[in-house]
Amino acid sequence: MLVCEFKGMASASITADGKAKIMQPTFEVFDEDPQPMIYSGISTESPRVKGNLGESPLLVVKRTPTEIELLERTSSGNIVMHSLFLTEKIGVMTKQYGLGAAPHAYLQMGKCW
Repeated sequence: MLVCEFKGMASASITADGKAKIMQPTFEVFDEDPQPMIYSGISTESPRVKGNLGESPLLVVKRTPTEIELLERTSSGNIVMHSLFLTEKIGVMTKQYGLGAAPHAYLQMGKCW
């Protein structure tokens, strides 16, 4: 089992009305309310992740002695990429999806133990 505590999130959206318009990227820090993710079975072929919206199965994309890349399909159908850097004990999550008419992306990083 590996627990990662995500304490910040960067996000950006792009809208298109005939011309591409880039919205200002934002960064949010969760000092008082970190976002923990619990990864179980990461050394197996059927790992799982549990977060604030429940538990999901993960698909192993890449596994080395120092890094694991996992894909999650959320209950709303979005895809989340989880990168676990085992030597550094750092977790990275990225998510891309349509938010109304604007594509939206976010990145979170955190310390794991």
